[in-house]
Amino acid sequence: MSQSYYKKIVDSLQEAVENRSHPFKIFTLGTVGLDRMARLRTVVLRDITANQELVFYTDRRSKKVTHMKENNKVGMLFYDQENKIQLKAEGVASLIKDEDILAGLWKDIAEVNRKDYTTTTPPGSIVKHPDDVEYLKDKDYFTAVKVTLFKLEYLQLQPVNHIKIRYSKLEGNWVSEYLVP
Repeated sequence: MSQSYYKKIVDSLQEAVENRSHPFKIFTLGTVGLDRMARLRTVVLRDITANQELVFYTDRRSKKVTHMKENNKVGMLFYDQENKIQLKAEGVASLIKDEDILAGLWKDIAEVNRKDYTTTTPPGSIVKHPDDVEYLKDKDYFTAVKVTLFKLEYLQLQPVNHIKIRYSKLEGNWVSEYLVP
């Protein structure tokens, strides 16, 4: 029975990639900062690979990239308010470095959104006013991050008997166990 929930998870993530209004499209990513503090931010799910790796985009100068280089284990939190489903995911993050893959992804980004990866100073830099942000014309800092999952926790809130299942990847296979919600 728990395999049907795993399929539901993968199907929901795939749907979120394809459907901009799916509640899993935008999720919370957690990293551990250099000061050992949890750092949370919202990112956009861009792809789920055939191996169920999750992909999102970022500026390679961002703090999250620095954090992932220091500690590549990340946490992710997805929530579907309408269906009362929470999905927690843990995995190992790695930057996609293949220039051909990155060029293909860049080509598919709308022109209006490309500026997010072309600021002259790194994300989080101090400016006197939002209008002071400057953009490069011929250079970008776009990169993509792939997260190889090793743990999932699915929680379905229901009027009676919530369902909570933990999936752990052991020796390349997902094993599941029901948990007290």
